[in-house]
Amino acid sequence: MNHPLQHSAMHNLNLLALFHNHMSQLLHDARHTIKEELPEDKAEALIRLYENDFTKKLSNSVFLMVFGHLEEMLLLLLQILEPTAYANSSGNKGLLARCKPMFNNILGNDPSNRNLSLQFISNAAKIRNALIHSSGRVDLFKSTDISVIVAAHPGSYEINLKRVCVTRQGLKDMVIHSRSLVEQLGRELPPIGDL
Repeated sequence: MNHPLQHSAMHNLNLLALFHNHMSQLLHDARHTIKEELPEDKAEALIRLYENDFTKKLSNSVFLMVFGHLEEMLLLLLQILEPTAYANSSGNKGLLARCKPMFNNILGNDPSNRNLSLQFISNAAKIRNALIHSSGRVDLFKSTDISVIVAAHPGSYEINLKRVCVTRQGLKDMVIHSRSLVEQLGRELPPIGDL
């Protein structure tokens, strides 16, 4: 991985993982301060909020940031590696559909059925859409059966109070699969002087 575009993508993904881990630790450490400074009944309620709601919101938020960085990288790769497909692709289609010519050329025919990272990211895109368009409410998001994706990836996602949530493992999986896909596609990048 020598290309600056790949290096930048990996750096951004690493920073997001680091941000999540530091914020998780801060949320965890805040419990001690809360116990010391508040009456027991108020402290318990606030600690539950930190441990449950804030932790889930943090994972969901960082998942969306990781997905945003991946989308940026895929658009840049598409622009460089498949300029005609980039110029002719409609903004009305989803990004993964717009990138299909690049995926086929680099990863082989029908990569969505053979490439584990692309499979994971395709499902993650549906989780992303549910988080954005219905605040994760499974019962309000009708275009995809989110519960099927959650059942297929039980360690990565969960449904809590009718909302899909990204688990800590799901966030880790998203970072790993994003790195893998960018590395696979980035191997085809021309040297800097050729851009």
